[in-house]
Amino acid sequence: MSNKRHFERVFFGTEVILEVEGQRYKEKLVDISLKGALISMDQPIPLSGIGECRLVIRLSDDVAMLFKTLPVHFEEKRMGLKFVEADTETLAHLRRLLELNTGDPEEIERELHFLVSDS
Repeated sequence: MSNKRHFERVFFGTEVILEVEGQRYKEKLVDISLKGALISMDQPIPLSGIGECRLVIRLSDDVAMLFKTLPVHFEEKRMGLKFVEADTETLAHLRRLLELNTGDPEEIERELHFLVSDS
């Protein structure tokens, strides 16, 4: 039996910006969790040897979530990104987004406790 932890993923199709070595790519968010995001790309992005990327998710004209990320997997025109850093405001927005879209704030709270205790 696998001991791998599962983090609730929320389907959230919106436009995002992925910044890679000064280049900005408009892509589409497929889903998001406390640990990372899955994006859909129109064209493959050259990521050979690239480390951190920056992901920008606009929630409104004046509210955005900003994450430092690492690419962790690729499948066709999709890329999985692991969140490695975010400010407290971004984390608060992410938590609220997940709570509203899962309908289960208690599960998100459990995941947050696991995430904090696992770091």
